[in-house]
Amino acid sequence: MEVAYDWAMAKNDRYPLHCVYFDFSRAFDCVDHQLLLLKMEALGIGSKILNWCRAYLRDRVFQVKVGSHLSEAKRCTSGVPQGSCLGPLLFAIFAQDLRYLLADSMVKYKLYADDLKLYHQIRSQSDKEALEKAIDSVHGRAKTNGMAISTSKCAVLKTDKADSHTYHFDHVPLPVVDFYKDLGVIFDSQFKFREHVVSTAKSASKLCSLILRAFIIPIPDVYINAYKALVVPKWTYCSHVWYPCYQKDENLLQAVQNRFLKSVSRRCNVQCESIDLPPVRHFQQQADLRILKSLLLNGDLEKYFIIKRNNLRSGVTLSPKAVAHYDVVNNCFPWRVCKATHLDATFSTLVSSLFK
Repeated sequence: MEVAYDWAMAKNDRYPLHCVYFDFSRAFDCVDHQLLLLKMEALGIGSKILNWCRAYLRDRVFQVKVGSHLSEAKRCTSGVPQGSCLGPLLFAIFAQDLRYLLADSMVKYKLYADDLKLYHQIRSQSDKEALEKAIDSVHGRAKTNGMAISTSKCAVLKTDKADSHTYHFDHVPLPVVDFYKDLGVIFDSQFKFREHVVSTAKSASKLCSLILRAFIIPIPDVYINAYKALVVPKWTYCSHVWYPCYQKDENLLQAVQNRFLKSVSRRCNVQCESIDLPPVRHFQQQADLRILKSLLLNGDLEKYFIIKRNNLRSGVTLSPKAVAHYDVVNNCFPWRVCKATHLDATFSTLVSSLFK
C-alpha cells in the first residue's frame, strides 16, 4: 500500500512518477552459499544458527533426467531450497545489502522476495539522472552477487506518456509499458486499475462457472459457501490498492456476482432476494477495515492519516494529509476511508470501534 500511496501523492502534486521493475532470472537458484554465510556472519548472526544454516545448505546434490537417462549427481553450491519456509528468508538476507546501496539515494525502492522496483517523482532532469544512477547501482550489485537480471522482462512504467526519456540497464534500453503486474495487482500509467478490474472480473467469472459445474444439489448455502471461499478472496485481495474508481468498474464486478446469484436461484428454485449475500462493495469495505486495524496495531496509521481526538461519540477524526485534486487520488485508501467515515454511518461506527 505504501507504493500506491506514494503514487497517489505524486499524482496529487501534479508531478510524473517513473517506476522501474526488475526481474531476477532464477533468483533463488543463484544464491551463492558461501557468500550468503558471509553476509549472515556480517549481520551478527550467532555461530549456532550460522552452523545450522551451513549444515542445511551443504551436501545437496542435483541430477538431470532426459528421457530415461539420468546424469550423475553433482554438488549444488548455490541456490536456496524452494518450497521451504527458510528459502525466502535466506534470499531476503542475501539481497538485503540493496538497502544500504540505495540508502543515500533519493530514489525509493521496494524489495519483496525476488521482486524489485525503483520509483521516483520526476521534477527535473536531475531526478531522471538519479533514477538512472540507481539502476546502475542495482546492476553493479547484482553482478557482484552473481545474480542475473532478465532485461527482456524488466519494464518502465511512467505516469506521463509524453516523456521520451529512455532508461538503460547494462547499456540495454528498458521497454516502456502501459501497465505492469506487480505482486498480483496490475498497475497502469493512469493509476485507474482498469486492467486489473477487468482481469479480476474474468477470473472470478471462471471460478463461478467451476462452482456451478462442481455441485448439482439444490441447496443455496452450498454454492454461497463455495463462493465466499473461492471468489470473495478475488474481490478483496489488495482491494485497498485497486478499489474500483468508477461506477462502471464497480458494476462490472457486481455483474459477475449477480449472474452467479441468478444461476443459483434457478438451480435451487428460490428467489435471488432470499439468498443472503452482500454486494461486492461490502466485502471490499470489510477489507479496508482490516487494513485500517492492521495499520493501527502496527503504529503506521500516522503515515497516511491526520488523527485528531474529539469529544464526540466517535472519539476520533481521521483526515487525509492532503486535499485530493483528482478522482483517482480521492479513491486511494486514505481519502476513500475518510470519505466513507463521513458519509456512511455504519462504516463510521466500525472505524470508531477500532480506537476504543
